[in-house]
Amino acid sequence: MIDILASVSRQKAVFMPRDLPEFFALQLARAMSDMANLPSYIRLARDYPDAVLSAAFRRLPLGDSNSRLERLEDELKRGRVQGAKQDPPVLGIRLERRVMALVLLSRGRIERSETRELSWKKDQALSTVEALLHKSLPWIDASTIAVENLLAEGDIQRKALYEAATAVLRSHGLPIWEVSRADALAAFGEPSPKTLHAMRSIAGQLWPAVTTLMRSGALLDAAALAAFVHAARQLTRIGNTS
Repeated sequence: MIDILASVSRQKAVFMPRDLPEFFALQLARAMSDMANLPSYIRLARDYPDAVLSAAFRRLPLGDSNSRLERLEDELKRGRVQGAKQDPPVLGIRLERRVMALVLLSRGRIERSETRELSWKKDQALSTVEALLHKSLPWIDASTIAVENLLAEGDIQRKALYEAATAVLRSHGLPIWEVSRADALAAFGEPSPKTLHAMRSIAGQLWPAVTTLMRSGALLDAAALAAFVHAARQLTRIGNTS
């Protein structure tokens, strides 16, 4: 533990979260514009649930950035912050040309996952995407959806899959957070990982059981999207909802 805190205290240190508390601490430090005190946020994330930390964060007044860590600690010490009683799960969706992955994340933990192989034929692939989402509605009905925004995707097939998936979800009134690739990568390190492969390596430490599953890469991508939205929803509200 001491070694981890010492390593991130150096100004130019490379930091990659190795578990869920460290992941949330990184998001909180960024939301506080206080990366210099990342070791303190890691300590807090190990002592308090993220729902309590985020509730304390939302109570802070704007401004006074130099004393916000102290104010956050004061809020927590007073014991007035309970956190949200309900925290809806987040469904991460990863769409590749030949694979679709769903991961349901509840407070950072994977509750359920599904994958499907997609046909290279567009019509069949679209049918599979729509069928899986309709089949999954009973267990995703109360979820927020996290999906990579593919509207500018040069791959016509992936863009069509994305449009089909979001159409199904919107038709059932589910809230969708459309996440950029850059934002998803940035959530997993300081400085940000440069590639999906690098992000998957980090995500694999957060959810090691996933690395043993078939199509683990797509599942880790979906979990990463869900984790980003889970933290952003509580803290900075980064991303677009529709």
